[in-house]
Amino acid sequence: MTLDHWLREATAGLPPEVVERVRAEYAAHVADSGLPEAEAVAALGQPEGVRRALGQTYLGAERLETLREESLARGLFGLVWLLPLLYGGYMVWDWWSWERGEGVTLPWGAAGPALATLLNLLVWRVTARTVPERRRLWRTQWGSLCVISMLWINDVVDVWRGQEAEVWGVGLLGTALLAALAVAFRDDRRLRRTLALKESRP
Repeated sequence: MTLDHWLREATAGLPPEVVERVRAEYAAHVADSGLPEAEAVAALGQPEGVRRALGQTYLGAERLETLREESLARGLFGLVWLLPLLYGGYMVWDWWSWERGEGVTLPWGAAGPALATLLNLLVWRVTARTVPERRRLWRTQWGSLCVISMLWINDVVDVWRGQEAEVWGVGLLGTALLAALAVAFRDDRRLRRTLALKESRP
């Protein structure tokens, strides 16, 4: 297998900046080895393994491209951010309509939406200062995160107040929230590494 063929397989699906860096590093490594090209390439190992390792380090070309262009689908997905506000407003209206005559009680059902809305504002503020790709990454992924966090907070409040709530739901939603956050931070790490290569290009 030639070095060019090996590199094409090892960098398939990666952004141009990553391909450029990997090609330069491996070409230099083969040249410095002093071995014939075929032997030096064989010593590099299987290109599929290198591609998997690179895919865990950098964001894929297709995903990066979607973050670099405006998308109607992404805008519609961003509307999920409004769900906590709408749901919280409905809970307050429901409380005002049916329970206000029975004494002053807090609309606890609005606790989750209220806190999720505050988290939305915080994320929106923090991401406003980042590069467009990172801003779009977090704002699209946060839509589902805010819904999960809203439901989890509501379940926690219900358990804390001694209401009939499924305790296992708190654990399940908490696990889902942590898993979704882990994915978001993993993708953000990959994106930052990829963007760093672009910035380092002459």
